[in-house]
Amino acid sequence: MLIKPCRDAPWRQVSLLATFCFASAVTLAAEVELTEATIGEVNAAIDAGELNSVALVEIFLNRIEAYDQQGPAINAALTLNPSALEQERAASVARRCMAFRSR
Repeated sequence: MLIKPCRDAPWRQVSLLATFCFASAVTLAAEVELTEATIGEVNAAIDAGELNSVALVEIFLNRIEAYDQQGPAINAALTLNPSALEQERAASVARRCMAFRSR
């Protein structure tokens, strides 16, 4: 596969966001529970346009807010990247520059 470089996106910023991507009970448009979704299923939902990476980050930040800072306060996430959404928006630009980055 030929990958075209995209100067608009910092790839190094994405790894932290992946940490939060598989702990939610929010349902994807494809009816796949994120608590049970594999990386492949999440990638397929993103590739199919059923989910985008910025929305995924928002889902997990909301879940962390609900369970760590409110509700049962389980403190599963000790620290959060305050620029997580900004970084994911930049990574989303990179994703649009390449076809099917997840494969």
